[in-house]
Amino acid sequence: MAQLLLRLLLLFAVLAHCIPTRLEFVDEYTTFNGSLASRSLVKRDVYNDCDGPHANLLKKSIEDSNNIMANMVAHLDLAIGLYQDDGSGELRDDKRRRDQRTFDENNAILSYNMFIAKSYFGPGHASNRDGYNKLLGTRSLANFLSGQLKRYINGSPLFSGPDNLPLIRLHCSDADAYSETDQEGRTYTQASGRIQPVKVNGNDIYYVNQNVGGATFGTEESYVWVPRLKVCDVGDGATTRLGGVPVDPGISAYTYTDSAPLKEEIMVFCPASLGKWAATESERSASKVHYRDLHVEMGAQPTDAQIELAKSLKPGENDAENISWLSSFMAQTVIHESTHSRALSGSRDVTLKDVYCKENGVTTQTHTDPGCLQRIAKGDPGTLDENGKAQGHLDAQLFSMYAMAVYVNTITWASGHRAKPRAVIMK
Repeated sequence: MAQLLLRLLLLFAVLAHCIPTRLEFVDEYTTFNGSLASRSLVKRDVYNDCDGPHANLLKKSIEDSNNIMANMVAHLDLAIGLYQDDGSGELRDDKRRRDQRTFDENNAILSYNMFIAKSYFGPGHASNRDGYNKLLGTRSLANFLSGQLKRYINGSPLFSGPDNLPLIRLHCSDADAYSETDQEGRTYTQASGRIQPVKVNGNDIYYVNQNVGGATFGTEESYVWVPRLKVCDVGDGATTRLGGVPVDPGISAYTYTDSAPLKEEIMVFCPASLGKWAATESERSASKVHYRDLHVEMGAQPTDAQIELAKSLKPGENDAENISWLSSFMAQTVIHESTHSRALSGSRDVTLKDVYCKENGVTTQTHTDPGCLQRIAKGDPGTLDENGKAQGHLDAQLFSMYAMAVYVNTITWASGHRAKPRAVIMK
């Protein structure tokens, strides 16, 4: 058991270095033209506008994300099945001890406790019901997201539901979505009379023209000025783009959600990161040390080839104690960003966020810091919400980390480079 926890902690640390960033900021300075508010959408769907050299990479990553999410839902179902069905948050009498559970059941619940939130605190504990409800919430989101990804892959319209979900556009560069000037060739300053950047809540906000969010419908053109804190690195060495917006090389992707009267969401995957993801995909596919190769179906036994792959992970490189390679795949980022999307998550009320670590209200560690991620999952002071509640179940990165961790379960059962019987729990 100690070895499992060590591996999970180390996985925490290495995955934290490649966390995608959500950049959303809407305030009273956002301006729209009237036609955007009045147009209606005939079909709500995912529009994949990534048609460059990385289009196939995005397509495959979405397909993999669907498989990973389906596996996550199955594991969460196992974890939920350990509890009594009365909503009390108490474990079943026949599932209280680890030796009463299967490998997969233990993998599901122990990984959840490590990566997202503690869900059980002991018999009769007052926090059990809340922990159980968090687990149910994570499963509900994962299930809806999994269904939306499956609909997209099958070519079906996304489920819209009573919340009238928006369509979403996918881009492999924010240069395809934004421009410095509007249709009339005016910069934001020329169009609004305001000097860039605009100071809002202590932040320097830059406005760029969203030239796809207001798409052309018939002869009517729509456009919108949207606020940006930072933008993608496109790999040309520039430190600013789109009229002075700072370039952040640390951003791998971001999602800009629909805000009235905007009717669409935009998910951007940054060019500099696309090259890295492509290289990882090529290298790992060739070596077969890939999450696809190290996945074992629930209840199944690992193959001899998988055992050999687990043995090939060497200390100091990519061994079981240092599986930083999981953070190098685009699929993890797709899952992370999907939890920010209302179209893919199902409701603005359930979309996840990026939680930060603070001291006296001041951010001291970002969600890219591995120590911060561990604190968020544990519910440490400085990571709590305004009501003093833990937020691990609300963090997008922890959600995607759990999904990847339970998918690459070969690393867990092959602890010590020897396969463990699937019915035996981790000691």
